[in-house]
Amino acid sequence: MHTLPLRRVSVIIMFILGLAAGAAAQQTPAPLTVDRVHVPWVVAPDFKVTEVDGDTGQLAGMYGGRILEGKVLVGGAMYWLANGTDAFRLTYGGLLVGWASPQSERIRFGVRGLAGVGTATLPVAGDGALFERGLRMPPGVRDIRDLRFGPRQAQAPGMRPGLAPAGPRGFTMPLFRFGVRDDFLVFEPQGTLSFDLTSHAAVALGAGYRTVALTDTLRNRVDGPTASVGLEFDW
Repeated sequence: MHTLPLRRVSVIIMFILGLAAGAAAQQTPAPLTVDRVHVPWVVAPDFKVTEVDGDTGQLAGMYGGRILEGKVLVGGAMYWLANGTDAFRLTYGGLLVGWASPQSERIRFGVRGLAGVGTATLPVAGDGALFERGLRMPPGVRDIRDLRFGPRQAQAPGMRPGLAPAGPRGFTMPLFRFGVRDDFLVFEPQGTLSFDLTSHAAVALGAGYRTVALTDTLRNRVDGPTASVGLEFDW
C-alpha cells in the first residue's frame, strides 16, 4: 500500500479549497445600490385672459406642485380678477392635476384640470321701486348682504342720467347697479404647451374653459373660455 507524501496532500487540499472559494465568490450577489430619484417642485406665476358675463376679464394667479415620474403634476392653483370693481369680482382656486410629455424634452404638450371652489360678484340692475317695496331683493338674491352698490348708474337714451322713466304720478326713480355675490364649485380643463428657456425655467401657454356648478344666482354667467401664459420655475 502506497501513501501520498504529506506535501502533495497539502497541495491537493489547498487546490480544492481554492476552487470552493472561487465558486462561493461567484455565487455572492453584487452589493445593492440605491439611486435617489429626483422629484422636482414647480411654481409658476400665471396670467389669464377670460370671458366673464360677456366682458373680458384679466386673471392673475399662481400654480405649483410636484412633478411625479417626470410627467404628472399634482398641486394647486389660485386666481383672482385683476381688473375688477366692487360689482365685478371673481376669485377661485383648488386642486390642480396635469400630465405632460417628459421633462427631458425641450418642448412639451400636456393637459391639466383645476377642480375647486370660487366666489364671484356680478352686476344686476334695479330701480328705486326696490326701496318702495321694502328692499325686496332682485330675483335670486336671498340676503341683503349679497348686494353691493357699484359705482355706475344705468342710463337709457333720452333719459336724464341716473333716472328711470316717469311713473304714473309723474315722478322719476333712480336706477341702481347692484353687485350680486355667489359661491360655486368650479372645474377648468386646459390644454398646455411649454418650452424651456433655461434648465430650470420654462414658458407655459394654455387654453381651456371654466365651468361652474351649484350656483344660487349667477348660474352660467361665470362660465367662459380662458387663455393663459405662465413662467414656470422648477428645482
